[in-house]
Amino acid sequence: MNRIYLLGLSAFFMFSCTHTQKTEIKPKTEISKKNDLLSSEVVVKNYINIVSNNNPDWIKSAVDNKIINTIVNIAIEGLVIVNTVDEGDTIPITISEIKSNLGATSDTMSIEVSKDLYIDSLIVTPAKLEQVEGIFFKENWIFNADNFSFTKQINEYLPVREYYKQLYDGLIDSTKKSKRLVFKVINDNNSKNFEKIASDVTTAFYFNTEEPDFINGLDVLRFSRYILNYAYKSKKDVYDINEGTKLSFEDIKYALGAGSDTVQIEVTPGNIKETVLEYEPDASEIIGVVFVENWFLDKNTLSFKKEITGIAPIRRFNDVDPEGESYTKTTIPYLIKL
Repeated sequence: MNRIYLLGLSAFFMFSCTHTQKTEIKPKTEISKKNDLLSSEVVVKNYINIVSNNNPDWIKSAVDNKIINTIVNIAIEGLVIVNTVDEGDTIPITISEIKSNLGATSDTMSIEVSKDLYIDSLIVTPAKLEQVEGIFFKENWIFNADNFSFTKQINEYLPVREYYKQLYDGLIDSTKKSKRLVFKVINDNNSKNFEKIASDVTTAFYFNTEEPDFINGLDVLRFSRYILNYAYKSKKDVYDINEGTKLSFEDIKYALGAGSDTVQIEVTPGNIKETVLEYEPDASEIIGVVFVENWFLDKNTLSFKKEITGIAPIRRFNDVDPEGESYTKTTIPYLIKL
């Protein structure tokens, strides 16, 4: 199975496009009435880094950012009207502002060409498209437990530039990258011109985000129980996320830490009784989910769509190594194909 992987990130295929008109997009979102994540809508802000190298073991393949560069180029060329990055604003952004957010600068410098003779020279630094490393999505999540379908309706998204700040005398602060939003696309989920731009994009979303406003309205334990019960209680087919092979129920129990142990208990002095202890999957060990998605783009409006084709729980738990030392382990027990 060919799959493009990323951690809270994305991988892309290159596509070509032509445009003949400017288009201004107004927000359009239709929210499903049934949402088993909560009685109301769940609003999620999710930053996906495209080119991160900090990948866990289950991330396999390299990623590339050609598609996001194409999106940025469309905006720079003025073929689609995009907006300023401020929260709640729907104010069109100028092309010069976009280039500035991409690190483009221009400055006039006096250069001595001969003794006491100076000329003004314009020093131009071009926009740094290669530093656009991710996309910040604001979306609504809708989950229907009856048919186990999951929908992400994107309200808006913003390309993100990541770069090392320049300090002084040309020195760079390489300890931590800074982030800068480039522009905002108000999304139209009802576009009729979506084209697939990537298949099996795999991203991880962690519930314990450090940003409190990044996820609002999600009942984490309830959602985690749905994912666990799908495989453990309902015994429906699930698959290994790496190999794509169907897992047996014994595989599922082991992956979730479920099972039984026989122990001896002294009920009264000298009276030993064997007792079977049953271990059920623990929903509190589910710290996030992996999504497998197909991505679509309307090249005329820059509207974006995600089609969820798979969900997998991320389990974190305490384990013991061969030397008897306790450590924290993170696994992807299985993949649910939607």
